[in-house]
Amino acid sequence: QARGCDIAQPDISLQLRLAEDLPRVLGDAVQLQQVVLNLLVNACQAMADVVDAPRVLRIETAEPTPGSIEITVADTGAGVAAPDLERMFEPFVSSKAAGLGMGLSINRSIVEAHGGHIEATRNPDRGLTLRVTLPAAPHGEERARHEVRPPESRRAGD
Repeated sequence: QARGCDIAQPDISLQLRLAEDLPRVLGDAVQLQQVVLNLLVNACQAMADVVDAPRVLRIETAEPTPGSIEITVADTGAGVAAPDLERMFEPFVSSKAAGLGMGLSINRSIVEAHGGHIEATRNPDRGLTLRVTLPAAPHGEERARHEVRPPESRRAGD
C-alpha cells in the first residue's frame, strides 16, 4: 500500500502480462524502481473515485524491438483530455487536487537519463496507458546496472 493506494484491494483487478527472458537494462535499479512504483501509484489513485465501472490495473512487459524493453501500466481511471497528454510530464502540472505535479516530470527525467522514452496515451474506453521504453544491455552484458548521474547542479555562490 502506498499513499492510499492498495492494489491488493478486491475491487481492483490486477492483470499481469509479463514477458519471459527479457534482456537486462543498464541503469540505476533504485531510480528505475521508483519510476515503476510511481506509475503504479498514479494508476491506482486515478481509479480511486471510479465506482460505476470495473477498476483494472494492467502491467505488461515486452521486447518490442531487439535492443529495447517496454514497461506498460494501464488503468481504467478518469484519464486526461487529449491536449493534456504531453503537458502531464511537465513540472507542476497535476490532475490531482492535492498533487504537486512532480512525479511524472521526475519519471521522464529518469527514463531519459537512461536513454529511454516515456509516453501516455488515452485508452479507447477509459483511463490511461503509460509506456516506458528503455534500451537493453548489449548482448552478453552481465552487469544489470551502472551509475546514471543527474546533471551537475550549481552550488550557491558559483
